[in-house]
Amino acid sequence: MAREEGLAAAQAQLRHKSEQTTMRYDQAPVEDRRDALNWME
Repeated sequence: MAREEGLAAAQAQLRHKSEQTTMRYDQAPVEDRRDALNWME
């Protein structure tokens, strides 16, 4: 979801205190990401 230049923005949006937590979302399978986005709508 987030690349290095966007990691800080993603971290702020997700309200993570640790970059490591945010980086885990970058490794999430596409289907999991899609499900999460659909759930938020």
